[in-house]
Amino acid sequence: MLKQRCRRWRRENGAALGIGYERILNKSFGIGVIAEHTFGGGDFWVYAVPFAYRTDRLKFVVAPGIEDGEHGTEWLVRFGVEYAFEASSWEISPRFAVDFVDGEEVLILGVVFGKGSDPPGAGSDLLLGSKDERAEVI
Repeated sequence: MLKQRCRRWRRENGAALGIGYERILNKSFGIGVIAEHTFGGGDFWVYAVPFAYRTDRLKFVVAPGIEDGEHGTEWLVRFGVEYAFEASSWEISPRFAVDFVDGEEVLILGVVFGKGSDPPGAGSDLLLGSKDERAEVI
């Protein structure tokens, strides 16, 4: 139990930096990969495969993955929501998520900076040469 509390406290109170890629399948659905490192009180990596559902500016995510850190490797599931704001050719999205890992919940608040394209039919932003891909910094 102490091991779990330490992990939760360290991840919730640490800073994280990550990178992600999303392949937009159609106007509503996307799939991607993320790698995220938490530091400052703990050393944890999260690797996940997010499945996204979009409604206009809202994006809902379910992401199975793993947490690899000081206490070993554990399976996790992340549930999250983002709201997209456009800034020139960038997308800035506040993110709220919850990771369920090893019988506990870890709350995540963050900002995603995305560049790429909008879902088909929603815009004309190009970075990767295709209208159905997006790269992001988490």
